[in-house]
Amino acid sequence: MKKGKKSGKWIVISIIILALIIAGYFVFFGPKPLLAPTDVKISVGNANPTITNLVPPAPVGLNAGTFTDVTTIHFTARDSNGASDLNDATAKATFTKSGETNRVGSCTANPPVGKTKTYDCTVRMEYYDKYGTWNVAVYVEDSKAASATDSSTFDVNLLQALDVAATIDLGTVNPGATDTISSAITITNLGNAEPPTYPVIITANDLIGVTTPSESIPIKIGGITNNFLASTNAGTACSDITLTDATAVPLTGVALPRGATGNTQSLYFCIKSIPEISVQDYSATWTLEL
Repeated sequence: MKKGKKSGKWIVISIIILALIIAGYFVFFGPKPLLAPTDVKISVGNANPTITNLVPPAPVGLNAGTFTDVTTIHFTARDSNGASDLNDATAKATFTKSGETNRVGSCTANPPVGKTKTYDCTVRMEYYDKYGTWNVAVYVEDSKAASATDSSTFDVNLLQALDVAATIDLGTVNPGATDTISSAITITNLGNAEPPTYPVIITANDLIGVTTPSESIPIKIGGITNNFLASTNAGTACSDITLTDATAVPLTGVALPRGATGNTQSLYFCIKSIPEISVQDYSATWTLEL
């Protein structure tokens, strides 16, 4: 009886093993399941460029009477889509100051480094641009017209420059002549300073004989302490601003604004009295400054 039970157990175990073998066969060697392939995609959008570094100009010294090209502006732009996505033609630098004309310049790109480009910019300024602190803003776009900008400040130096168009000519006079008035001379402001903050200043000297230096036409003669005078009007030249020997005298009332136009002024000079002196030329070096 016991022997029959053992035989039955082995039969059951054998059946289970056989079932597992058959199942494994179909798993490894049976027909494969049908696969359904699926495409996967993602769209990368446009990233706005950024400006990672801006080097503003050092203090700018303007050239008298002409323009100055400021070439010391540099900035670095980065684009996550790649440096080639930056539109070099849109890169620019702009100088601004309240009350002044904006100065806009173009920029040139250097070879890219990774996802960045560095631009060198040139902005033209005029000799009459106001001295003091200016703003500089840089700008660039990418291929999708997304833009980046950054700004800083820099200084423009004071430029005091004056041009005198002619010699002060008082013509030919006789000893004893009075109230001799010169022809007009024109002075021009070639800088960014302007009266009254920076007045026109003249330093006059006695007129010395060219042939006989011991003779002169002095600024002070006898009881006349105001023998040399100056004015912006011929009609008041002999009664306006008294000049002093070898002393800087401001020419009050001289309007000499900065700018490309309207920056000139006429001046007249007067000698009140010519002493009894010999026939010769008399001259001196006078200085006019702003």
